[in-house]
Amino acid sequence: TIPATIEAGTDYRVRVVSSSHIKGNDNGTNIAIKTMPSVVADGVSAVCEGSLLHLYVTTVDQADYSWTGPNSFSASSRELFIPDMAIANAGTYTATVTKNGCSASSSIVVTLNPAPAATVGNSRTICAGTSITLGTSSVPGHTYWWTSNQSGFFFFDGNPTVTPTATTTYTLRETIIATGCEKTSSVTITVNSALASPT
Repeated sequence: TIPATIEAGTDYRVRVVSSSHIKGNDNGTNIAIKTMPSVVADGVSAVCEGSLLHLYVTTVDQADYSWTGPNSFSASSRELFIPDMAIANAGTYTATVTKNGCSASSSIVVTLNPAPAATVGNSRTICAGTSITLGTSSVPGHTYWWTSNQSGFFFFDGNPTVTPTATTTYTLRETIIATGCEKTSSVTITVNSALASPT
């Protein structure tokens, strides 16, 4: 094994010396020692479920890059872009950089933070003047932001009660405070006009 402290060069030879200091002949041919690439895999290692994972490795001129990862993942670029991250994609990603026949590797562990449920309920049809409750009970440590396509509606809890006067689409954005992971969902409530009273 050639010690890592040996500088790169082309005029090296190998000679065997016994424990009794008897020297043998050298190998007879100059040996070229090439520089091992120095690499570090990096990126945002804690991502939210459903978000984009971006990893990268040190740039080395005229080198080849390869990645391996969970579930037999492989790629051959310096940077990785994996959209819609799922639980199955979490784990250890290893980058290998090869130049002049010498390879070096670096790994990074990617953890996945779950997204909130952002439960809004099913779209449905109601009669004019009817109240309806959307969503579900609030979860401690989460924030809720409800809006709609009708101006003036805002709500900051998990399950607002609404009385729409026309067909309305309600949108919820739920965020987990500790991780910043969020999810947005929408539901449409169709409103049928009330029947006119007979005269």
